[in-house]
Amino acid sequence: MSTQADAVWQLPPGETAEGRLDALLAALRGFGDTELAGRSFCNSNVGYAWRGRAEQDGWDSAYVLMPWMLARVYLPLNAPPVELPVDWSAPARAGQPVQLIGPALDVAVGEELHRLHLQWLEGYGHFLLQPLVQNLARYPDAAAVWGAWDGVLAARDRHRQERLAEMHRQQAAVSRRDFLRRVVGAS
Repeated sequence: MSTQADAVWQLPPGETAEGRLDALLAALRGFGDTELAGRSFCNSNVGYAWRGRAEQDGWDSAYVLMPWMLARVYLPLNAPPVELPVDWSAPARAGQPVQLIGPALDVAVGEELHRLHLQWLEGYGHFLLQPLVQNLARYPDAAAVWGAWDGVLAARDRHRQERLAEMHRQQAAVSRRDFLRRVVGAS
């Protein structure tokens, strides 16, 4: 994928993180209600919402629910050190059809490298998207989607806690062996 060093990020509007996220929902709603209304992959019962906002390393992130997917979004606070593909500058995207999932980019947020999809919406700007659930047809409403996602997060947290506890057990076993070796070896 070719890039263009002078392609500039169009930063999302809004003075606060909440304002930027509310503006994103308005832009998504405008796109969804006009371009995607009635499409089989959209579930109008789930609506538009965001939650779980965090700020890290020059990005605001949040979970965003829209009729066609649940995603984690990353909104740049300043132009990030990530080159835009040539055809993804704001002037190049203007008047082009919106892509539900744009080109994938490897982006460092904090100490983690994420594979995120570049997005651009007219009147809003650039942001990055990580699709989490793309088929919302089986969910009766937004509460069911958020409930299912909460279950995923709870399972992930339990798994992490179990791994951490196992690492502590292994470390304790190693420490006991080292202690016994020193005591037995010293006699």
